[in-house]
Amino acid sequence: MNHRQPQPRNYLHRSIGAGFTLIELMVGLSISAILLTIGMPSMVNLIRDARLASQSDLMVRLLNSARMEAVRQGLDFRVCPVSAADTATACSTAASSGADWSKGWILFDITNAQVIERVVVGSGLTVSATALVSGTPVTLTDITFGGGGGHSKSGNDTLGFCISGRYPHVVEVSLSGRVSKRVGTAKCA
Repeated sequence: MNHRQPQPRNYLHRSIGAGFTLIELMVGLSISAILLTIGMPSMVNLIRDARLASQSDLMVRLLNSARMEAVRQGLDFRVCPVSAADTATACSTAASSGADWSKGWILFDITNAQVIERVVVGSGLTVSATALVSGTPVTLTDITFGGGGGHSKSGNDTLGFCISGRYPHVVEVSLSGRVSKRVGTAKCA
């Protein structure tokens, strides 16, 4: 008679279909919760910075398009704020909304009275616009490029894009029509 010796059990190795124990699941969930708690504020700030960069890049592109079309067609083109960018047919002229760049902008062909492009600004973003006229800052109501591509105002224009607690993105248009962008050094209020 052949007697078989029982094999010793190896408790360090599990069978393939065993899965995780409750303790292992709890430890894994705890570590995940800690990592999310640490990483979430950084992710929110990353999203805010991306929104600032995106909106200011849209403005730079729109201003460069206006300048390029002014040179190409030999006509005047204007970038201006509107109260409702998705439906506006002309630049805002009302004093209450004429300088509010935070709602949206359009690229407007002045000669043909035609909207070329519309940009809607996302919520939570503040856009401030100033121009230097004889060394004095004034509220900016539009940016117009003449047929030669130059800026038709008498000074430099500045558009500041802000989200509370983040560094502002600043778009500047020089008298020659050159558009530049930089990140400010003081955080937005």
